[in-house]
Amino acid sequence: MTVARRARDLRLDSATGALMCLVVLGHVLASMDGAASHAALLWIYLFHMPAFVFLSGYATRYVTAWSPVKIVTRLLFPYLVFALIQRLFDAWWNSTPFEFPFASAPWTLWYLIALMAWRLVAPLFQRMSFAVAVPACVALSLAGAGVSWLGQGFSLGRIVGMLPFFVAGLLWRDQWWEWALSRWARVAAAAALCVGAIVVLLTHAGVPVSDFYYSLSHGTMGLTAGEGIAHRAMVLAIGAPLALAAVILTMRVLPVLPSIGVASLTVYLLHTVVLLVWHEEGAPAWFAGWWAVLVAAAASFGLAWVLSRRPVVAATAPLMDLRWWQARLGKGKGKGKGKGKGRRNARAA
Repeated sequence: MTVARRARDLRLDSATGALMCLVVLGHVLASMDGAASHAALLWIYLFHMPAFVFLSGYATRYVTAWSPVKIVTRLLFPYLVFALIQRLFDAWWNSTPFEFPFASAPWTLWYLIALMAWRLVAPLFQRMSFAVAVPACVALSLAGAGVSWLGQGFSLGRIVGMLPFFVAGLLWRDQWWEWALSRWARVAAAAALCVGAIVVLLTHAGVPVSDFYYSLSHGTMGLTAGEGIAHRAMVLAIGAPLALAAVILTMRVLPVLPSIGVASLTVYLLHTVVLLVWHEEGAPAWFAGWWAVLVAAAASFGLAWVLSRRPVVAATAPLMDLRWWQARLGKGKGKGKGKGKGRRNARAA
């Protein structure tokens, strides 16, 4: 069952924009050394992708017609284009033979594969109630953590591991926002994120950020199947309340962020291209400490803002939207039907 489409909710765009800025910041921090960047990165990874997946599920509920062909082509096209870009750069930069292993998504592109899988199975969960579907997905995520071969291949680890967040957003009821966006809920959300930050500051040494990727099999992490399931339970128990807290705090109309949220797919795909050298070479040794984290945060916000501008979205639409080509080659439904829709089609969630 789909939900009737409403007028555009700028609060949702704002939340998506805020989380997209954290995505960019996370990829900047990942190439920096030092305790400060590690602590900041670990705190971000506790909640930012679970929250983003939740919003992706929430946006999926407004899809008017389920079409497997449209889902696959819309997400597979930009995946192939940007996977090719990243693979070509990797071969050129590292002077290695060009390879294109389809089962292994390069760097950040796992999300397109995961989103495609989640949207394909969305109708199955829309027939269930929240009280049935979400616990079932939690059980599936826990069971997946105990399967040794369920890891990064085809993004299966993340597809199964983060499924509860997608389904929670998919089945979220609009009337629940009344209490979720109340003043007391916002205070509680801010307190939860602050407590999380304090705990991270006190305990981050020796805790790998990869523990919160949802992508590694228990064997890769050096755990037994039972330990892997227990670890997944801990990660879900931390991620769920903090992800909801992040959504609650950002679901308000804030300056600039809605425009970034509208163009989140463009920002998501292009920022990795901009950061390819940074990702390969890492930050210089002197760029470390909390001052560097603050500079990285400002730069990440600036990059997200630039990449979400209309001229950038329009200029890069041929790389991201197959419908752009269909409209201009006369193979779409109605010649020129896709013109002017680049920005509206640019949202990842």
